[in-house]
Amino acid sequence: MIAKVAAAAMHVARVRTLAFRTISQIGISYPQSDLSRTLPGLPKGAPVAGDRFPWLHLKWQAGGVAEDLFRRLDDTCFNLLVFAQTASREAIPDGFGDLLRLHVVPADAGNDAELGNAKVPQPSFYLLRPDGHVGLCGVRLEAVVLARYLVEQARLRAGARGASAAAQLARSCPATAVAGLASASLGCALQPS
Repeated sequence: MIAKVAAAAMHVARVRTLAFRTISQIGISYPQSDLSRTLPGLPKGAPVAGDRFPWLHLKWQAGGVAEDLFRRLDDTCFNLLVFAQTASREAIPDGFGDLLRLHVVPADAGNDAELGNAKVPQPSFYLLRPDGHVGLCGVRLEAVVLARYLVEQARLRAGARGASAAAQLARSCPATAVAGLASASLGCALQPS
């Protein structure tokens, strides 16, 4: 009887939406967490620290094909997304190579539309924790602010490699302690993607 009622209820759009948000955990956010820091300047409605970052299809090269953002991210490390500003290895604090991956999203009309629909402002940056939630975000990326967040809020140490880096990530974000995370080598190199 319950199964028939549930099946009938799934024909109602609002019930389907609620069921999807509940099962997919999209509605979970951690805005008051010690791991969440939103810098001033982001417009109202933009994703903020503690939110799960929106699912997007973006082009990663000029003239390229749009790809699923979350397929591109490495869930064994932090992922830094940079929009409408330049970022290079110099913007990344020294010693965090096994803990952080840089993704610079190029200017593109398709990207602009996708980001606009998700209310992701340009310029902006978003540091995603391994669980896909925003840890740090703001308008302009500053290496000093990023380093301070990684050390003081995420409690990571520069220079960690392999198993040491995996252990740091597991302590920083316990929900990410997946099978491959504790391996001796993370495979998360600091390279623009």
